[in-house]
Amino acid sequence: MAMLISPDAGLDPRRPCAPSDSPSVSGAYAEALRTFLLKQGLAWPEPSRPVEAIPAHRVPGSTFVRVLDDARRNLGDPLVGLHFGIRAGAAGYGLMGVAAATATSLRDTIRHLHRFASLTSTLGDLSSTAQSGFVSLIWNPLPGVDTAVVEATLAGWVSFARHLVGASAEEIGVTFAHRPCATRQRYEQLLECRVEFDASTHSVSVPADLLEARPRLADGNLNAAIGNWLHECTAAVRPCPHRPTARRVALLLGTRIPLDTGDMNAAADALHVSTRTLQRRLSAESTSFRQLLDATRAHHAIVRLLRGRTPLMQVGVEVGFSEQSSLCRAFRRWTGCSPLSLRRQLGRVYHDVRR
Repeated sequence: MAMLISPDAGLDPRRPCAPSDSPSVSGAYAEALRTFLLKQGLAWPEPSRPVEAIPAHRVPGSTFVRVLDDARRNLGDPLVGLHFGIRAGAAGYGLMGVAAATATSLRDTIRHLHRFASLTSTLGDLSSTAQSGFVSLIWNPLPGVDTAVVEATLAGWVSFARHLVGASAEEIGVTFAHRPCATRQRYEQLLECRVEFDASTHSVSVPADLLEARPRLADGNLNAAIGNWLHECTAAVRPCPHRPTARRVALLLGTRIPLDTGDMNAAADALHVSTRTLQRRLSAESTSFRQLLDATRAHHAIVRLLRGRTPLMQVGVEVGFSEQSSLCRAFRRWTGCSPLSLRRQLGRVYHDVRR
């Protein structure tokens, strides 16, 4: 199998992925795969602590590809990617999943996928087409991406859409550009929809009139609040020639610059520029250090809160709020609601894998 980048030491959320332009997946998506495979009796080569300790952590794409490939051999399951994609839960998609799930229509859910899919994975590019009353969401994997990853991606979209709007089997169609790894009947049984192979694209199609369906977790206020700043979180994920300074700062936050201090002078020193020069460059890129810091803090705090494994006070300290009241005010600014209200609303569905 062609490797995307040079092999690495393994999937260990304690070791942040070195900043690079190499393909990667989010720590949350990798943690969902880890949880899924542990349920199948597969142990990781190295112990790892829960990834929510560092929500912005990225895992090299080659690791993710290799882990799925190894799982296919060890389990003797040619459809392991399909099985994982079907069971991947909301926590596996991190904040992109929150944005998609709380959209007020399936149309807006797809729009969020276009804007923020890179937060989950940069192993491929997303596009869409409309034809004959259907809208197709197309995934173009990078060279060297295994069929198991492709099948996990598309199965995740189908499962997520069905989970949100209850789309019936006859309303969804899936095409794969590769040949089947099992019988067509087995694919259609697992995906609960029609499936075609040897197609020109990897895609999921839904009827255009389904685009106005309202997801069961829709919340316009929460969705709008998150959408106002979530694009800042993508700065560290995919290189953008128009925002080089924003990306470098975003990569520093939470790694070399602790979120609890949020020291702009430290960022300027790390980039070997003056504070004033850093401010000017970020302004030219239509952002600021404060905006990038706030988005990174929000990302960290919301993921930690929804996973429900960390006391609220500790979450606050980690992102620079010594008083719980300050964190609550920040949460209202980030989401339009209190931390406990957000946890009550989404915490019950925020799992690595579905039961």
